[in-house]
Parts: sequence; C-alpha cells; structure tokens
Amino acid sequence: AAAAATYAGPLRRAAAAAADLDALLSLAQAAEELGWCCPELQPEDASELRRIDIEGLRHPVVAARLGAEYVENDVHMNEKDARLAIITGPNCGGKSTYLRATALCALLAQTGSYVPARRARLPMFDAFLARVGAADNQLRGVSTFLAEMLDTAAILRSAGRRALVVVDELGRGTSTYDGFGLAWAVAARLLAPPGGPLVLFATHFHELTRMAGGRSPAAAAAAAAGGLVGGEQEGRSGEGGAAAEERRREGGQEEGAPPVRERGEGGRA
Repeated sequence: AAAAATYAGPLRRAAAAAADLDALLSLAQAAEELGWCCPELQPEDASELRRIDIEGLRHPVVAARLGAEYVENDVHMNEKDARLAIITGPNCGGKSTYLRATALCALLAQTGSYVPARRARLPMFDAFLARVGAADNQLRGVSTFLAEMLDTAAILRSAGRRALVVVDELGRGTSTYDGFGLAWAVAARLLAPPGGPLVLFATHFHELTRMAGGRSPAAAAAAAAGGLVGGEQEGRSGEGGAAAEERRREGGQEEGAPPVRERGEGGRA
C-alpha cells in the first residue's frame, strides 16, 4: 500500500489529463457533426461597443432531442440601445431555452470551442450571472421566493459592464402584484447604471415591455423565441416586439385539463 501511494500524484495528473482530452474531443466531435461555427470574439477595447450578434442559435441538447422541429433563433444586443432584452411569449414557447442557449454559446466561445450557431460575434465576459429555475430548501429554511431573492441580490451586487446576466421569470415565487413590482424594479436597476451589463430577462409580465417603449433606449423587447414546434404552435426567431398573447389555457388543455381550461375562459363550474 505504501509503495502504491507513491504513484498517487502521477495517477491524479494522468486522470486530469485524460479528462481534459475527453472534453476537448467531445467539443471537437460536436462541432464537426452538428455544424457548429467558429465564433468571432471582440477585441478587448474599452472604446468599442460591446454587442452580441448570433444567427441561427441552437441549444445543443434541446436541438438534439427535437431534430428538424427545432427553431433556430437570432440574438442581437448591444450596450447602447439594446442592453436589456425583455423576452416575452407563451408557456412552452422557448423563452428559457433562448436564455440558456445564449449564455451557453457565450461560455463555449470563451473556452475556445466552436458554438452551436451559424454565425456568432461576442464580447468577452468576466462573469456569467444567472437567476433561473425555482426550488426551495426546506432543511435550510429557504423558500422558493427567498431563493429567488438571494440569487437576485448576488446579481445586483456583482453585475458590472463586462457581465452577462440571465434572469428567467423573476417573481414567480410570490403574488402576481408583488412579482411584477419586483421584476420591474430589478430590471430597472440592471438598466440604470450607464455602462452596465448585457441582460436577458424572460418574463410573463408583458407590462415590462413598456421599458422598451420609451422609458429607456437601452431596453429592447423581443417576442418569444422558438425552440419548440408542435401542433399549431408557430416557431419564432427572436422577433422584435412583445408577444401578443399567452397560451396558458391551450397549454392546460394539451396536458389533459379541459375543466380548468373552461374555468380559465370564464365558463361556469
């Protein structure tokens, strides 16, 4: 045992090298087989406008599952007049997929990998800050709402000019009234400082799109991303303008809940 222990260091280094090689080969294989592109990274020049320009973006995991049904998306943001993108749209419309695919594309680009898109030009980021998902922790006394607030507070403290911030449906853990007020306040705070971060903000509170209607030139509203096509659902590709209506009731019917749908439409119980 003592003699074997002398090889622990070399074995750990060999295992780490094998893991690195496995990751690099996996990225190379994905780039070759899935048609990923070589991203263009903006030079680190303080005078240059920081922007994200991605065409034909795909989430690699979701796209692999859906195949030809997957709807590619475009992402266009810049720190001058589209620094905060408000993503609206129906349930199951692809908002979360759009956010995560964008962040994943930026992260892959910074590792030196090809990215799942037809074309991509991205700046370098010094932080990726995300508030996604909703889960409590009963053992620690953390409710779903408190978990949202802890993540949000960390983002507001840390988000600088070179950060990419992703916020998915903030305010879902409380009432509609309070949730909307919270989402508006956080979006406004992220948008307030000049030279702040690039922000992707998905929400069901369509009133937030008023930020893009005159409140600030740096806010832009985008309709729901595609990501999923099924039945009569129409694929979108990150089109500008707020989504006109939701699909909550249709979603309930598709999941086998017609009585709930009838009540939602104003029918009698």
